Amino acid sequence: MNWWLQPLLYPKNSGPSSVRENVAIGEVLADIYIPAATPAPIVFLIHGGPIPQGAQMKNIPLYRDYGRLLAGEGFVAVTFGHRYHAANDFTQSAADVSAVIDYVRADGAGDPDNVVLWAFSGGGPLLALGFDKPYVRALVDYYAVLEGEPLARAAEIRVPMLIARAGKDMPLVNEPLGRFLDAALANGVELELLNHAAGEHGFDIVNDDARTRQIIARTLAFLRELRSL
Repeated sequence: MNWWLQPLLYPKNSGPSSVRENVAIGEVLADIYIPAATPAPIVFLIHGGPIPQGAQMKNIPLYRDYGRLLAGEGFVAVTFGHRYHAANDFTQSAADVSAVIDYVRADGAGDPDNVVLWAFSGGGPLLALGFDKPYVRALVDYYAVLEGEPLARAAEIRVPMLIARAGKDMPLVNEPLGRFLDAALANGVELELLNHAAGEHGFDIVNDDARTRQIIARTLAFLRELRSL
């Protein structure tokens, strides 16, 4: 089995929820996972890449599992396939992510003023879309690349940020992460770092161990704490 087709290494949440699949938003399709009680905070899950033309990352087990997990925890979760097809070219991706955020905020299922952006892997630079948005309440980074715009604009971050780092990740992820951490801390960003010392890239589907589950559990707690503010 290809590593990216493995399921999330976290207990499945059986909480009540529903999903609206293949919602057409501009040039992309989105799945919207809806909790039992609404409106609820909205978590946008931003995949990495580059990915092949036509790939639907929202359909892989990782994002389906996170969608169900978050909805069971009381959040609206949004998964979608933005058009990140060429290395470091985020023009189409940024337009897609912005369109999805605008659509779901206006849709009514979630709280439009309580939004979290959660990026994975090569999708890290797209977190910068939330730096200047008053409705974004937090940022989450899972083994994501934080170079380019996030590094240049670190001083603009005014919301809590949680970063999950894989100790055995690729240098192209961890080296810029070190620079970003220095810049964020120098600018007073409220930052929580969760380090999986033995973790690999994609630890939440490749490292079946207690630390993986601790990090996911802490991330859910982080989101619940924001909801109660």
